[in-house]
Amino acid sequence: MQVMLKNIRIAFPALGTPQSFGEGDPAYGAKLIVDPKSEHVKQIKDAVLEAAKDKWKDEAQEVIDALTDDRKVCFVEAEYRNKKTRQPYAGFENKFYLSARNAGTQPTVIDRLGNEVKSTAEIERLIYSGCYVHASVDIWPQDNKWGQRINCTLRGVMFANDGENFGGSAPASASEFADFAVDAEDLL
Repeated sequence: MQVMLKNIRIAFPALGTPQSFGEGDPAYGAKLIVDPKSEHVKQIKDAVLEAAKDKWKDEAQEVIDALTDDRKVCFVEAEYRNKKTRQPYAGFENKFYLSARNAGTQPTVIDRLGNEVKSTAEIERLIYSGCYVHASVDIWPQDNKWGQRINCTLRGVMFANDGENFGGSAPASASEFADFAVDAEDLL
């Protein structure tokens, strides 16, 4: 079930290079921070239910409840917390989250002007933990030898707006160094 989440905050983006979280294999993905009072909650829950109904028919809600109890649903109605400190990560205070992971396919990244960004360095500069994006996700059921889950694939993101950077300060801009620039003629 494909869903477009407009103007949602992103955290832990692995969009240019696959990353390994914990003991898992490297993958593309991100956490999308969901305000409990936003329209995103209904969009995501409807998609989870529809995906479950496609797979498990009349047992869909029962399966969702069991998977939710086992933390095997991509949408979590709780804060994302650091396992060591048990404190919520920056930006996740009093928020829910959608966890998206792509094992092999790199998500499409689009700048504010609608241009596809392909350079890993440019992707990592543009999409940072704390910025706002429009995100296209695919929520789907898993039922195979590895078990049952409701998963989310991050299909693509478009930069929407700046936000407080959760990883510290934002990178320096070229204008900050303007006073130090040398004229090309001086180099000749």
